[in-house]
Amino acid sequence: MYIDKLTIKNFRCFAETEVLLNHPIREHRRGQKLPKRFKNVTLFIGENGSGKTTVFKAVCLAVLAPIVRNSGLRPDFFIRRPVGFAGDQHNSEHKAIALSNADIIADLKLNDVDAAILPNPRTRLLGQAVIHRQGDFEDITTAYNNPSVWERMYDNASPAFFLVAYGANRRAANPEGYTERNRSPRYQRVASIFEEYSALVPFTVGHLELAQSGLLNEARNILNRLLPDNVALSDFTDRENRPLFDAQGVFHPFTALSDGYRGFIAWVWDLLVQMARVLPPKSEGKQLKNLRGVVIVDEIDLFLHPLWQRFLIEELADEFQNIQFLFSTHSPLVVGMLDTENIRVVKRNGEGSVIDQYKEPVKGKTPNELLTSIYFSLSSTRSPDSGTLSEQAEREAAAEDMQTIPEARRIGALSEEQKRTLERMMAQSRGYETAISRAEEDIS
Repeated sequence: MYIDKLTIKNFRCFAETEVLLNHPIREHRRGQKLPKRFKNVTLFIGENGSGKTTVFKAVCLAVLAPIVRNSGLRPDFFIRRPVGFAGDQHNSEHKAIALSNADIIADLKLNDVDAAILPNPRTRLLGQAVIHRQGDFEDITTAYNNPSVWERMYDNASPAFFLVAYGANRRAANPEGYTERNRSPRYQRVASIFEEYSALVPFTVGHLELAQSGLLNEARNILNRLLPDNVALSDFTDRENRPLFDAQGVFHPFTALSDGYRGFIAWVWDLLVQMARVLPPKSEGKQLKNLRGVVIVDEIDLFLHPLWQRFLIEELADEFQNIQFLFSTHSPLVVGMLDTENIRVVKRNGEGSVIDQYKEPVKGKTPNELLTSIYFSLSSTRSPDSGTLSEQAEREAAAEDMQTIPEARRIGALSEEQKRTLERMMAQSRGYETAISRAEEDIS
């Protein structure tokens, strides 16, 4: 299963928006270019609170709508609540308005693993979650078409509709007391995107599972190809039978690794375990990397050094070529490794958020160039106390009204080279307007 398009209405910060998603078999559409590389990657960027994680939650709800109602998920404030809606306390100055249902639709591409009988290729197959409010509670229902196609969704051990999601608070659990019994297995695979304290499969537990399934060697090889050259999972164990990592020539158990390594290994190892759980026996010739499905990772660069960030997505996309990846990041280093067609920008638009796709190239740009581009919209990458012209303009704009200082907006749109030229001009000229005009003429 892959997701072609996602449509969101009245969900959290989104009033209405839609987004096309890249996947390994996505077909060319008029006016929509495909990425030259990494055709299975879509990367979301945007300011804090713009709605990146909300997009990921929407994907999970739309795909898992047939089973999510009884999975262990408790909906809470999923429906968008504009100021003044009827039912909650609101300021008397605002007119009370009705609260609309939230509606999330995912256009899906299925393969023979997902359904015994595939619908006509021209048929629009939808995963749809409808969220409505009853008093103080929200309830999730589904309105999907072709009910017979979804039969394998109800088999937890089936590779059909494979979806795994990892939130920014992802962490491996301690083996003691670890249990998954309170949630359905399909929801357990995405629980960390909804729940702050949902833990992943403990490393040692996953190691044992993979060994019992006959897939440990493949899983170890995959993990080691994704790790930096100076760290690798060995085939040695300590006296407590804990797997050991060779970190720069010194053995460590998983718990003794740094936060960055543990954070990365935790979700990759959990993913390999989830894959193994739905694969047929090894004797049938199945491999982990052949599984198709969707994998979501929020804040992919979390705890990772910039050196690692530069290669991470490329290695994941190459290693799992049959997986559709949805990532988010705040790192310009991650953005700069991709094509424009891989990037989706989530931004606030009035009272809601929208998802946009820009045409300005990103591949090969320096972090400074990206941070001061339309993608991150910083006026400068220098310290706010540096005394540069752009920072001076920002402070004056903040003191007044940004709309009353068009010159400040023009400064923010200049490149770093243009800003340096502008600063030189300012030494010889009075006033923003004259200096900006001269700088623009000089650069052009």
